[in-house]
Amino acid sequence: MEVVLQYPSLSNGRYEIRSRLGAGGMATVFRVFDTRLRTERAVKILQPELNVRRQIRERFENEASTMAKLHHKNIVTIYDIVTENTMVFMVMELLEGGSLMDRI
Repeated sequence: MEVVLQYPSLSNGRYEIRSRLGAGGMATVFRVFDTRLRTERAVKILQPELNVRRQIRERFENEASTMAKLHHKNIVTIYDIVTENTMVFMVMELLEGGSLMDRI
């Protein structure tokens, strides 16, 4: 089941959702506008049915933590991981130019 957001923003309005960029088996990615830093970002939200499973949620959070430590031109930058109500999401660099499959 893909994430369908009922609200136009996350984190009390900090991230304004602009559009859905894609979805996979574990998460959905949205283009957002960071109203505090005034820049475009991507937000990857763990699927609701997976969010309630502790091991999967921990894996998602570990992925964000690991990626945040890496700095390379071919690796997307992770800026934050947020737990909000029943959602967990990572805030990351927005890359233009299509999906990973388009790039490959």
